[in-house]
Amino acid sequence: VELLKSLGFKGSVLILIEKTDRALGLAARNLQRVEVALAREVHPYQLLGHAGILATQAAMAVLVRRLQAAAGEAGTDESS
Repeated sequence: VELLKSLGFKGSVLILIEKTDRALGLAARNLQRVEVALAREVHPYQLLGHAGILATQAAMAVLVRRLQAAAGEAGTDESS
């Protein structure tokens, strides 16, 4: 909690990680308004539903690849 406050987070926080971290999951489940999600599985509603997002660099790389892939797929639909 203190770390989140020191980083300037107020309100609910989504923590994005690249791979499952049991210790983080156990710690976060005891914190109010904190959710932990895997970057490869996160839903847009989760991203929009929190006041702040804290992500590891690896998780951001996964999320960027997902978004690029989705943008590429959307671009191919227009050529039909």
